[in-house]
Amino acid sequence: MRELNNTKIIGVDHGYGNIKTANTVTPTGITAYDTEPIFSGNILEYGGCYYRIGEGHKEFIADKAVDEDYFLLTLMAVAREMNLCGIRSGNVHLAAGRAVPTRSVF
Repeated sequence: MRELNNTKIIGVDHGYGNIKTANTVTPTGITAYDTEPIFSGNILEYGGCYYRIGEGHKEFIADKAVDEDYFLLTLMAVAREMNLCGIRSGNVHLAAGRAVPTRSVF
């Protein structure tokens, strides 16, 4: 992660097998749960659902913007990168290819 004028710049590489940032590599497997899982680690809570990320790899799809999985994987990648730097909030500029569907998170 880099910083420029109080903006965190986080690069995300959306690979088919792993999603990567400057300091993390996470397998692209993703499993959704309606209730909070009893296990911990790589759990993303978003939109009232819980997602376990990193077990296995996502199936190959030619267009990564077809489903919401890569959006969720991107949220997890940003959260992991910020967590490693001890940051809980801030202005973020996402440096990524066009594979990520655009939408407001907040």
